[in-house]
Amino acid sequence: MPNPKIPSALIRRLFSGLLLLTLSAGACHAQWQWCGLTSIHTLGKSGRYLLVGDDNGAFLSGDSGTSWTPINKGLDGNSVLALTVSGSNIFAGTRKGAYLSTDTGANWKYISSGLTPDSAVVAILVSGNDAFAATPTGIYRSDTTGSNWTAADSGLPANTRISALAAMGGKLFAGSRAGEVYTSDNRGGIWKSAGGRLSLTGVNDLAVNGSSLFAVLVQGAYLSQDSGKTWMSATSGLPASEIWRLVVNGSTLFAATDAGVYYSGDHGANWKPFNTGLVNLDVRALTVIDGNLYAGTIGGVYSRPLSQLPAALLPPFAAKPLFRFAPNLPNPLRPGAGIDFSTARPGMVDLEIRDGRGRKIATLLHSNLPAGAHQAFFMGSGMTTGAYALVLRSRGSVRTRGFEFRR
Repeated sequence: MPNPKIPSALIRRLFSGLLLLTLSAGACHAQWQWCGLTSIHTLGKSGRYLLVGDDNGAFLSGDSGTSWTPINKGLDGNSVLALTVSGSNIFAGTRKGAYLSTDTGANWKYISSGLTPDSAVVAILVSGNDAFAATPTGIYRSDTTGSNWTAADSGLPANTRISALAAMGGKLFAGSRAGEVYTSDNRGGIWKSAGGRLSLTGVNDLAVNGSSLFAVLVQGAYLSQDSGKTWMSATSGLPASEIWRLVVNGSTLFAATDAGVYYSGDHGANWKPFNTGLVNLDVRALTVIDGNLYAGTIGGVYSRPLSQLPAALLPPFAAKPLFRFAPNLPNPLRPGAGIDFSTARPGMVDLEIRDGRGRKIATLLHSNLPAGAHQAFFMGSGMTTGAYALVLRSRGSVRTRGFEFRR
């Protein structure tokens, strides 16, 4: 069933008319394509929703970036610098504190009690039952509601500006603007240097891939396989420019730089550009949703399908069945229900509703889709209570799923 807490403006877009779908129409997925907005600071994902933080606040898209809904109620007009999703909680770090939404961004609550007043929150990490906020004045810890923050920076040098946070193997890691990585094994109670200064330039991001810790800096990327005690360079093929973010997707790494997007399929040993069609190369954020890579740049959001990577780097779903309904499809279906399905390859997809005699009642979808997970909605207008079937067609194959419709 659709989330009843999705912003009403988005609901009206989704359900206007008889049938509307929250999936890509393909306009945003041929090489890199611009999807709108501007001056992006951060990207996030909550289920199938793409979240964006920029100078104007926060935005949400349920249709792969085709349209955007502002989700700023309660954000007080603040620029959003960081977005962290933990279950149904979405944390936003802004130039003037931290905010929390529990309803997909429809409403935000100011949760900066205990933080330095009007201090920027540049990173938020949720680890176990704790939330951590990185600010220019240090690290703060709260429970996962963010209701009350207390300083958690014992052991850090005075005036250390923390710029990145990560968790791995029961340890916390913090990167500083001075180019050093610190670690704590007691929930932020005590911090110590993980292995000395990496660079004279600041740490922009920390990322975890299994037991490997990556640090990306103003210039360069480094890899540690012993919890930060020793580091090796992971910059071969990267441009001599600022590296802002690193995203892990299976065995593939993606780096956001001010010279475009780069990828590595060998654990950071070698990097190659992934920039065809990317007009604005100053990339500040990356995320992956439904088989598509999204890049947040100073000129807006861009999207490109992962299927355009070399074959050896294609995501795992490429080996799954051609297409299928989600196993947890609700039954009976009611007006406004979501119909989840996935496709392993891009192509034309048709989704219909037929009655017990095989007569077509409605066409929910006739569209060329990228590979990945999708969701369609229907209102059941004109349908009476009874037995029906969903019919999904693609590439000459058919899948059916019987269901009962109730009002």
